[in-house]
Order: sequence, then structure tokens, then C-alpha cells
Amino acid sequence: MSYVAISAKFTSDVRNKLRAMRQREAQQVPSLDYKLSSSRTDLINWAWGTHLHLKDQMPPNWCGKADNIQMRFEVAERGPVRIRAELTPPLITPPGGVPSGVFMISADDPEIKPYVDREQAIYEIAQRWDKVDKQIMEFLGKCKSVNEAIKLWPQIEMYLPSEYVMRVNEKKERNASAPSQAAEALKNLDTDHLTTAAVISRMTGQG
Repeated sequence: MSYVAISAKFTSDVRNKLRAMRQREAQQVPSLDYKLSSSRTDLINWAWGTHLHLKDQMPPNWCGKADNIQMRFEVAERGPVRIRAELTPPLITPPGGVPSGVFMISADDPEIKPYVDREQAIYEIAQRWDKVDKQIMEFLGKCKSVNEAIKLWPQIEMYLPSEYVMRVNEKKERNASAPSQAAEALKNLDTDHLTTAAVISRMTGQG
């Protein structure tokens, strides 16, 4: 029998695999160039503030230019998101430049809908994998060995580094062991959620 212990190295390797699965799924979310139109009235008002009435009177060579700004918007349950956005074309600013604060913009603004959708997708992936990580590690923490974990819930192989699964499968376990807390812990697993996460992971090209 190839007995495989729940060692510190095993636990670390499992966490690394979970982290890699999470990262690879997140990488499937298309990247975006965060941009804002510099002709937006609200942006111009924010940049000039109380000096807005001087904007058309100011000699061009006295003015400044801003190529980018920090903007902030709310994303559902995630909360506030700060993003540096490129301004196209560069924004004409007062001589002192743009305010030191952050440009607030509504998540309902059509110009930033793709950015809001992307940040929401990334947030949902993170939430799903936080749950996966918590449940997998709690379950393994109740198991006496990797052998027992696979015996109780074979689908966990999807989350284990292949070398550990191969070692367990080299030879079937012959001696029955006393039940541990793992069987009880299995009842608390959201196995549908865990299986779905692994399937999504494989669909994004992970091993």
C-alpha cells in the first residue's frame, strides 16, 4: 500500500494548485485598456472646479495636460474599485493640473460598462475560489491521509497535484482504518459548487 500523509508539503502543494487554478481562470477574463473621453462635461468640471469660468480665457500655454487620472466606481457586492484611466485625447487642465483626489463615476455610466463587467467577473471568480479553498482545506484537515480523502470523496482528485494521486493509486488500500472526522466533514462540503469550479477550471485549459 502506498500511504500518503497529509504533510505540510502536501498542504502547501494543494494550496499552490488551487491558486494556479484560480489565476488561470481569472486570466481568461479579457483584459481592457481603461480609457475615458476627455470631453466629458463632468470630468472637465471636476478638473477645473471653481476655476471653470476661466477655462476659455486661459492662454493655452498656461494650461496643463493630463494623460490619465484615477477614477473610482462601485461594483455590486465588491464595493469601490480604483482604476487608472487613460484620457483620450489628453485633458486640458488648469495650470496646477487635475485635483489630487479621485474622479468619481457611476457604475451605470455607459462609457465604463465594460470595465464594471470585467471587475465584477474577476470578483465572482475570486469569491468562488475563496469558497473552494476554504472547503477543500478544511476537508483535508479532517482526513488521516490523502488515501482517506480520495476514498471518501474521489472527485477531490481534481484539486490534488497529480503526483500525490499517482502515489495513492499505485496500490489499493488493504487495511480498513477507523473512521475519522473526515466522513463527518464531507457532509459539510458543497460538492456541487466544488465540482463546478473544477469543471470551469478545466474548460479554461487547466490540468
